[in-house]
Amino acid sequence: MKTKILEILSRSEDFISGEDISRELQVTRAAIWKTIKSLREDGYNIVSRKHYGYRLEPGSDVLNIREIVSALAAVNQSGFLDIHYYDEIDSTNLAARRDIDSLKEWSLYVADRQLAGRGRLGRSWQSDPGCGLWLSVMLRPRLEPQFLANLTLFAGLCVQRALARLSGLDIGIKWPNDLVVMPQGQKICGILTETVLEDLQVRAVIIGIGINVNTETFTGVLGKSATSLKLSAGHGFSRLEVLKAVVEELVAKYPDYEALTEKNLWLDEYRSACVSIGRAVVIHNSDQSTETGMAENLSEDGDLLVRLSDGSLRRCHAGEVSVRGLAGYI
Repeated sequence: MKTKILEILSRSEDFISGEDISRELQVTRAAIWKTIKSLREDGYNIVSRKHYGYRLEPGSDVLNIREIVSALAAVNQSGFLDIHYYDEIDSTNLAARRDIDSLKEWSLYVADRQLAGRGRLGRSWQSDPGCGLWLSVMLRPRLEPQFLANLTLFAGLCVQRALARLSGLDIGIKWPNDLVVMPQGQKICGILTETVLEDLQVRAVIIGIGINVNTETFTGVLGKSATSLKLSAGHGFSRLEVLKAVVEELVAKYPDYEALTEKNLWLDEYRSACVSIGRAVVIHNSDQSTETGMAENLSEDGDLLVRLSDGSLRRCHAGEVSVRGLAGYI
């Protein structure tokens, strides 16, 4: 009944009486009222006016399978994208791993809440319901493993372009895969890419993306280092619109990555968006030791090239070290 009522409300910009809705659906007005109440609890902005009825207002921030499928209908006309949605799950990356045997060309996993969200190097990720966008894209690349090393960087560039275009904010990339709002440099998005191998062949790549959309508070150390689109722009955003922008960007640009011939072009774009280059950084090694230097550039493989204090050039690989600015997060 929810879907039918939403369809009725969506096709009209004016109020529709409960009597008209009940007549069309052949149910009681009490049943209509109960369903409207449930839809409001789901997040739909439905206003009512005595003697006029109900109207669906724009600006509802609702995530569910119906809305996601509808929002991505244009980009998914051929049906290559298999879409999954969860109100609550351990993590979208883990959900993708569990479905790897039934993977289509592309699969999308979206959750309103993650109980075990994580970022790079095993760090936990705050994944509260109703305010963020937690998703994973699983795909079957047609490339050899050695050509997938910098897919995380490419995904970061795609998300950066989508969020900057949608929000109008100055969003940069902190190498290798965090998006930050400048000039404060607070983190707004993290990306975790996992490659699934079998007999030295790539079965799938899972791109996990966590975006702080309408989050208003952050706990612990995140209080100073993190932000959201809402906090930075001063107004809320539709998570559905953010999801649509990100998926459209990834789908549109991925053929360039897989063709390899466009590698230098997108990597140059990444360099331009990377706020780590030209900054003093601290390298945190896996053995807990640290080194300081100046981030100079990116290699053609996406490694960060850092000039250490002794004059030597250190090549930093994303899976091995963590790099932070001397004066703060970036």
